[in-house]
Amino acid sequence: MPLTGLCNRRELMDRLESEVAMAKRYKTALSLIWLDIDYFKRVNDSYGTRRGEIRLTISVGVAEFRAQDSVNELISLADQALYRAKQDGRNRVGIHRRSAEATYTALNPATTGYAGQQA
Repeated sequence: MPLTGLCNRRELMDRLESEVAMAKRYKTALSLIWLDIDYFKRVNDSYGTRRGEIRLTISVGVAEFRAQDSVNELISLADQALYRAKQDGRNRVGIHRRSAEATYTALNPATTGYAGQQA
């Protein structure tokens, strides 16, 4: 396990495989939330790694698991939603919708809640 205590890619894949298997077995809902800190390299290069008070924004991709999906497909759908959120201006949540083209919702960093605005 890395110094941060966060899991690595192999651990993530093992956990996702397990969660997908349980969702299939028990027919329960499962969603994957994939996120990325916006412009992280730029912040790190400009302010260094010790400047914890810097306000960061994130972009998020969300995809719902369906029984026919593989783990890699679920990751791909969440990644597509994340990519679209970044394309649409960053600091947003991209939600992959299967029935229609993906919908993206802007985060409102000024509040602790979620902005109800559709982008």
